[in-house]
Amino acid sequence: MPALPVTEYATVAVPVLNLREQPGTTFRILQRLPAGTWLALLQGVDADWVQVRVLDHADLTGYVARAFITPQTDTPPAPAPDTPLTEYSATLPPRDLPEVYDTFWQYGARLGLPPAFASLPVAIPTAAAAEKLWVNGFGPNYFAFLYWTGWYTRTGGMHGGFDFMVKQNTPLLAVSDGVIVQGWRFIRSPADRTVALWCFLPPTHRDSAGRRLLSNVLVAYAHMNDNRRREHLEVVRAGDEIGTSGTPAGSGSNAHLHLEVHLLEGDPVLPFARQPEARLLREYDRRQLQNNNTPWNPLLFFQPALVQYLLHQHELHGHARKAPGYPTPAMLRQAGVGRLAPLEAFTLAYYRYGMPVVWNNVPLTPDRGAVTAAHLAQRLALFQPFVPYPAHFLA
Repeated sequence: MPALPVTEYATVAVPVLNLREQPGTTFRILQRLPAGTWLALLQGVDADWVQVRVLDHADLTGYVARAFITPQTDTPPAPAPDTPLTEYSATLPPRDLPEVYDTFWQYGARLGLPPAFASLPVAIPTAAAAEKLWVNGFGPNYFAFLYWTGWYTRTGGMHGGFDFMVKQNTPLLAVSDGVIVQGWRFIRSPADRTVALWCFLPPTHRDSAGRRLLSNVLVAYAHMNDNRRREHLEVVRAGDEIGTSGTPAGSGSNAHLHLEVHLLEGDPVLPFARQPEARLLREYDRRQLQNNNTPWNPLLFFQPALVQYLLHQHELHGHARKAPGYPTPAMLRQAGVGRLAPLEAFTLAYYRYGMPVVWNNVPLTPDRGAVTAAHLAQRLALFQPFVPYPAHFLA
């Protein structure tokens, strides 16, 4: 394979691509580049590796695998202006993401993932708002630990998504390019206003007519004030406003956005209890193995910079700045609820509703519905490759 010509440009063609210090998978990762990132090609190396400069980081150069970039002849777009979120994020200390993040994205094509989410689901109007935002994380977080007997008995004491604690009527944004879905049930209360976003695959996936193909991923928004801003099956782009935030079932208190991520097809070995037909996605005519049983950890689906921001906010604020994000072993012993197997922020921890209480599952094994980082690759390897889904209903 000949080296690519010097001075040409390329874009990242996979959801997340590792920029490495030297050519080869054993060398240090300098940065994880999301799909669509523009690169200046500096030098071809050993045919399979290319030295590049990241265009929105003039001082950042490294090596990427040539198979995962697409040469471009167009002029690169002008750099996007800084936003309040990027201004605040620039002040945060750098952190390395755990290997489980890379492991997850290595299975991106098999799982049928869209590009890593380029937008938060809530509008951030100022840098001060970015600093103050606090979130309740996925899985056995502290809030679920305190209140599982009242709110989380159906989910084994685990929280099924991310809570973004924002004021009522905060604009809610599409995290990805996709199609709006109205009426998909994933919240227990029928009074709760919700909307879902069916994400497109990366732009390189198109049908014979050049139309985008759909992914395996549904992103579900709950506790909305206005969930009719967009029509059913309306196409939106990442960052578009799709509604406004509210309170659970219109209760008038505890304002926040609850965000979940679901796969339409999933792990064929995970215990499966069929949900009512109303909870299946009508427009998807393949078998839906998981439907409403198994929310996934939303943290894994975001671009690395947003993951780092969310982790920082979760650690900074914890449970309303009163407690750590996750209960400590001492808290668990004091509560007398048994021992929690290691479930960190990056645990996949997808689970079926109605499982035994997670706090007492010793050991917490995948066949009980939760998957820790140590088991992630083993479980993802069981998935059958996802076949891109044509949006025939949009014609």
